[in-house]
Amino acid sequence: IRLYRDARGIIKREFKKNRTQSMPQWVKFPLETKEDWKEIKKRLDPHSPSRLPMNWDALARGYRDRQWIIRLYGGSLFGYLRDLMGFERILTTFYDDPGWMHEMIEYMMWFFMESNKRVLETENIEVDICFIWEDMAFKNGPMISPKMFEEFLVPRYKKLTEFYRGYGIEFFFVDCDGDASALI
Repeated sequence: IRLYRDARGIIKREFKKNRTQSMPQWVKFPLETKEDWKEIKKRLDPHSPSRLPMNWDALARGYRDRQWIIRLYGGSLFGYLRDLMGFERILTTFYDDPGWMHEMIEYMMWFFMESNKRVLETENIEVDICFIWEDMAFKNGPMISPKMFEEFLVPRYKKLTEFYRGYGIEFFFVDCDGDASALI
């Protein structure tokens, strides 16, 4: 068994062998307090030059005569925070500190829009589909109620998709494990 910190700062324990055949054990999450959130936001700088490869302009010129689909990662408002906070903490925070949840979800929406502006404003880039990742359901239903989904997430999804549509993106693909039909 090995104990390690992954790229997002989550401390995990997993088997050294056959890592892909079992789930890791999550030991500690990087987002536990509002002070942690302040530090994480510093790393979530949408204007950091490292957001795109150094040769971005050359790559983009090569996309002019492409024969394939360009899929943009449009973001994650729930799933990303769930990974940073852990399942139990994010769900209890919706109840215990709804103002903070609104703040974090709003920031994540802004972060993904700002992060993607340079790509969307690059000449020769025409995005065909926007991919949004939101694992927020189990096999028997969603992790949050439709009422909470409507209050916390729907207004931000509307802003997010309007933003991307403003750049000509017509198609959206949302990946959510489990049965999210009560939210749809």
